Parts: sequence; C-alpha cells; structure tokens
Amino acid sequence: MIHLPRTQRHGTCAALRAALVVVATMCGQVHAATLYVIGQAATPPAVGNSTTTFGTIDTVTGAYTQISSALSGANSVMNLTYNGTDFYVTENSTAASQNLRTLTTAGVLSSSIGTTSSRVIGGMAYRNTDGVLYAYSRTNQDYGTISTTDGSFSLLTNATAVTMANAMGGRMAMLSGVNYFVNAVVGASSAFGSFNGLTAGSTWSSIAQNSTYQNMVLASDGVKLYGLVPSTSSAATLYSINTTTGALTLETNVTASANMPTQFSGAAFAVVPEPSTIALAFSGIVVMGIGARARRKAKAAAEAAAA
Repeated sequence: MIHLPRTQRHGTCAALRAALVVVATMCGQVHAATLYVIGQAATPPAVGNSTTTFGTIDTVTGAYTQISSALSGANSVMNLTYNGTDFYVTENSTAASQNLRTLTTAGVLSSSIGTTSSRVIGGMAYRNTDGVLYAYSRTNQDYGTISTTDGSFSLLTNATAVTMANAMGGRMAMLSGVNYFVNAVVGASSAFGSFNGLTAGSTWSSIAQNSTYQNMVLASDGVKLYGLVPSTSSAATLYSINTTTGALTLETNVTASANMPTQFSGAAFAVVPEPSTIALAFSGIVVMGIGARARRKAKAAAEAAAA
C-alpha cells in the first residue's frame, strides 16, 4: 500500500478537484450562473441619448440585481462582450458612430478608446485566444473587426443578408470559434444564424426563423449559447439555443423587477478559463494517472510476494 504524505495528499485533492471542474465544464455539465446585462427603458436610438441600466441575472434563480442605474449619464451604452478582465461596450455619440469603451463588473466605464469609423454596432464578440474583437455594423451591414487600441472598424465582408429592424445591440456571441448572430427584422422573419468564418469573405447563413428572435440578445458561457428576451411587466426569459437547429429551450424565467431594463442591448458572462486553472487541471489529470499506475505496481508486487 502506498501512503502519500499529508501535504502531498492535500495538493493531490486540490488538483483533482480542479481537473474535475474543468472536465465537467468541457462536457457541458457546468455553466456560469451570473449573466451581466445592459439595457434601456425602451429600444435605444441608433445615435443619441437613452439612459442605460447595468446589472446581473442569476441564471439559476432568475433574480435581477442592479449594479448601475445610469451608465455614461444619459448616453446609450450597447453591446457587451468579456475580454478576460472587463467588458467591451459601445457608447452612442452625437455623430453617426459609437465610442468603444471598457466596462468593469462593478459598473465603471473607461474613457473612450476611439470611434467605430462611422458605424453603429449591432453586435460584438471577443475571441480570447488571439484578442480579436469581431463586430457587425447595422448602419453599413458590415461584418468585421474593431481595433481594441483605437476603436476603428476593419471590414471583413459586407453582410447584406443581415438586416436589423431596430437599433439594439448585443446581437452577436461566439461559441467554439463561431460567431452567431440574430438577424432582427419584424415578426416571424427574424432569424438566427452564423457567420461561416472569421476572415475576409465570410458570409452569414440563416439557421432558423422565429419571432422570438426579434428582441433577443445573445451570450455564451463557453459551454452553451443563450438568448435573453424581454417580456411584459419588466420580466424576461432566458433560453439556451441549439446552434444546429436554432431550437430554444427554456432555462430561466427572470423575475420582474422595477430596476430591470425593459429592452436589453447587451448580455455576457464574465468567464474565461485562466491558464493557471487549465494547468492545475492538467496537473490533476497527470496525478490521477501516476496514482493509478502506482496502485497497479503495488498490487502486482503484493501478489508476487504472496505467490
């Protein structure tokens, strides 16, 4: 029988726990519980003023908690995507463009990083593996990237098949390297689809049509894709989305709250696997393998001695 020292046993248990959490997450058994959201009392104008509320939704209980009642004063703040530390957001300006800014989980906005090249953004998605910020411009029907250094927009392709009936943001989210987008037109023609690449020439393809998509914002926790839809009386509904068929599965009925926005313009989970966590998980897996091998050797030695 092999006995590990107490300190080594404790370290082994910690590594094993980390490994199990990461493996469970990869298998879709664990997802983030806190969804950050921004929104307004009504559909925000494409450019102009509309006070923005920032808060969180508990995806388990459906409870809404307000963090800030007025981001950036009276200016509309739209789109929400997590960069590993803070969120990237866009803020409406007086010209036909928006300012790129960051937003902390505590509700603190940075100064403007720069303007989005005379484009009003309908959705953004940040890819943590290479630090690229993808975006769709509703004013130009363009799919491209936004510089996180100066806010400028670089065109990948003109996505004329994607239209939007209102000025909402938050329409894009990335899952497993694919950018999904809600094509918001009126009624049943609203469509859920994806861009077939992350490079120049990428095109958008519809996956499904459903009137529920019309006022939906998207978010991903790295395991599932979610759609958040406002309903009557300051309540909302959170769905998970089948990325193959577009089918919606009810996840949570969000409890009505007087502080919650009636129109969402962005949603995101503040989750990114940290390198240290991944390293600890793999070390746990290695320890599991070493432990199993040691037990097999000990058993074989005991059987040989007894023979």
